[in-house]
Amino acid sequence: MKNFIIAFCVFVVWSFFGLWIYYWLQDESTLLSSDTAEMTIGDTVPSSPETTVNLDTLTEKIETYSDEKLRAFTLSGETLFAFDQPISIQKNRSEIYIPEATLDFKYKLNAYYIEHPNTELHIKSQYSAEEITGDPNLGVQRAENLKAILTEIGIPESHIVIKPHIRPIPFENDGSYAKAFSFEFEPLDKNRVATLESA
Repeated sequence: MKNFIIAFCVFVVWSFFGLWIYYWLQDESTLLSSDTAEMTIGDTVPSSPETTVNLDTLTEKIETYSDEKLRAFTLSGETLFAFDQPISIQKNRSEIYIPEATLDFKYKLNAYYIEHPNTELHIKSQYSAEEITGDPNLGVQRAENLKAILTEIGIPESHIVIKPHIRPIPFENDGSYAKAFSFEFEPLDKNRVATLESA
């Protein structure tokens, strides 16, 4: 009986020690993941309160996909479309380049808006700190080109929000980059629209 009690006590001590080591390592791993996430999110610098980006959502949406497709997300977060040939940009230039195979993007966005008129379309536009600076920045300038196309097809200007996103961009040798834009529908911010209309 004495040997059993000694063995049981040793077992309990080693169990607590093992659990302590496990949780200690787990906490360190979690902390490392949090630090990495902060480094990724920290690259985002909204230019003004009106262009404040939901960093968690934006980072998650952008980083989830490693391909270069042009994507749009519905109000519920589902993928509305994913075009194989994305809208591309050129370093230090505000022009955008829309492949013929991707021209339907505007019709798909407009069709979704017509079905969901109490939404607003966010244009997520990336630009790099390495590019020339301007006012507004190149992220806004490029997104304004898209906004003009979308308002022409029927989406009200007040229901389109530009969200510039500054981050390191791996431009190709010719200065092009093909993952600069994504679209996301959000609930309509009626206060923002009222402010625009009263201005």
